[in-house]
Amino acid sequence: MSRQALAAVAQASVTFGIDGWTTLDLSTVGPNLTTLKPGADLDSVMIENKIASVGSAYVVFRDDPGVGVAASDGWEIEPGGVLGESAIRKLRYLSFRSTGGAGTVKVLIRANRSAQQTPWEN
Repeated sequence: MSRQALAAVAQASVTFGIDGWTTLDLSTVGPNLTTLKPGADLDSVMIENKIASVGSAYVVFRDDPGVGVAASDGWEIEPGGVLGESAIRKLRYLSFRSTGGAGTVKVLIRANRSAQQTPWEN
């Protein structure tokens, strides 16, 4: 298996709370860590719940889940914890929420191709 060089890396911070889902559109992230903006076919996503967060962050891989989706339906990331996923194709949205307190997550996305090579769909 051959390794490809990363074309683009970007990060964003998202504040979450208990009053509803906060959604991050990954197509809006970057460019900031590299000259190019990451494209739609992501090599990896890393989500860190900052240690200063009061509560766990729950994450779902979709746009604004709405009131019918409980926080506990998402993947729990405790304060100081990290969730990493690799080789994700066509992932565009991450939504965050808590069940007890507010906090901040840091999201890092890495792509082998830039947004010019694999554009985000509108």
